[in-house]
Amino acid sequence: MGAHSKGPATANVAGIEMPLKRLIAEAPEKTLGPMASAHFGGCLPYLLKVLDVAKMLSIQAHPTKKQAEEGFARENAAGIDLQASGRNYKDDNAKPEVAVALTEFWMLHGFRPLEQIAEIVRTIPELHSIMPDFSERLVSTGTIVQARRNLLRDLYRTVMTMPQNQADLLLSTLIARLARSSRFIY
Repeated sequence: MGAHSKGPATANVAGIEMPLKRLIAEAPEKTLGPMASAHFGGCLPYLLKVLDVAKMLSIQAHPTKKQAEEGFARENAAGIDLQASGRNYKDDNAKPEVAVALTEFWMLHGFRPLEQIAEIVRTIPELHSIMPDFSERLVSTGTIVQARRNLLRDLYRTVMTMPQNQADLLLSTLIARLARSSRFIY
């Protein structure tokens, strides 16, 4: 539920249905409150989603407002159609999220420090096979922030584009090995 033009919620005001976006545009302070209206430029700053997470959800990365504005402008300037499948920025808004779990729920947020990732990749054989040179590449980045980001991006891309059968084999091998270990608890 939200005020995005691709799927706006509707509001019933005195028996009249109207898009939530129009209601907010006509009376931003009244609908959002003066502080939120001023802070978010009279726009609804979030989208409410009710999801059943019985199955794993996709991994998502959400831009900040500045990143969204810059990315949207860059893709517009490049002439990328708003409907293009390869387009990353469909609008110039940030996509903040808040999760409120109604039942037990696990969520991943962020990444471990690269040095910890290197140790994990080095010491767990199944994970080592994903990027055997990760530790060496990390050392070569030194303290160069962009180089470190690029390394994390490469590792993430490698994992996320791994063929499913390869991921299944890697995980089943890891689970089987851990099941034989006295340290593994179900």
